[in-house]
Amino acid sequence: MPDPFEDVDAAPAEMIEIIATALETRAADPSMIPVLDALSVPDGGLIVDIGSGTGGITRRIADRFPSHSVLGLEPSTVFTNKAKELAGGCGLMYQTHQAGAESYQQHS
Repeated sequence: MPDPFEDVDAAPAEMIEIIATALETRAADPSMIPVLDALSVPDGGLIVDIGSGTGGITRRIADRFPSHSVLGLEPSTVFTNKAKELAGGCGLMYQTHQAGAESYQQHS
């Protein structure tokens, strides 16, 4: 069986749903609170969640830092679309982005 994480978008729908559920479960785990509390971000800064998956952690970061801009970057189009759906118009930014050696330029 090929590795479903190598190309999530090519995985069967059932596998994508299993992964998405696991990502959301991990994001809801109370053990994430100390991790978020340990973040130190300048006021009004941009927080980038690289490999944001379905956006569960990204949403928690946005809740923890309401005066900051939060951007979730995810190589999977399926997960990026799911993150946008779960964010429900709360102003978070999600983009599909393939990792590489190039630098990231934010586009407004």
